[in-house]
Amino acid sequence: RGVDRDVFYANFGAFDTHGDTKNTFNIYTEMMNNGLEAFTNEMKDQGRWNDITIVAVSEFGRTLSVNSAHGSDHAWGGNYFITGGEVRGKRILGKYPSILSEDGPDIIKPGIVIPSKSWDSVWNGVAQWFGIHDSSVSTCAI
Repeated sequence: RGVDRDVFYANFGAFDTHGDTKNTFNIYTEMMNNGLEAFTNEMKDQGRWNDITIVAVSEFGRTLSVNSAHGSDHAWGGNYFITGGEVRGKRILGKYPSILSEDGPDIIKPGIVIPSKSWDSVWNGVAQWFGIHDSSVSTCAI
């Protein structure tokens, strides 16, 4: 096709857990982990892992506090990660809350984490991977 990079999209939903969050989350994260592990192993077996970057995003965050249905409600701070053969990983980018309660400076009632980085900042590294220079990142749409 004459391109250096391709984008493939996969949707894995059902994390909107207003009830029974702990059990539901454990089931779905295990499924996601198994799928990512199988894909990673296959790409390594094919010698393609260093050509792969995986970006996992959530459309919204969840509260830390539990609601009356043993679930959690929509909030601001979400879950995002990037992995791949050339990703310099094992880091948290942004500020992890020092206190995981509403008494801390980074959490407001009812258990809403105030993000230290914008949700879209994850795309800066992806844009660089696509060859977009730092000076033009703010004017490009991915």
